[in-house]
Amino acid sequence: MLALTVPSAALFGVMAAVLNAGCFGLVSSMPPLYAQALMTGQAVAGLAVSVASFVTTAAEPPGASVRCRGPSTAGLAIFAL
Repeated sequence: MLALTVPSAALFGVMAAVLNAGCFGLVSSMPPLYAQALMTGQAVAGLAVSVASFVTTAAEPPGASVRCRGPSTAGLAIFAL
């Protein structure tokens, strides 16, 4: 499973970087207001992921370990938010 997960994560990371560079390249030809909107959107998305991670970590019962609840439960909690 690891042999599939690591290359997939690397490929998705490269594809996200290319998409991000393309978006910034496209918006650079537009008025500065559009570049500000793109950067603000990325900041809000990053903040939302951080808050979701914080909320799911704070919601788990005291003393619970990752082995007890399993990675699928943690993943489901993140995507449910």
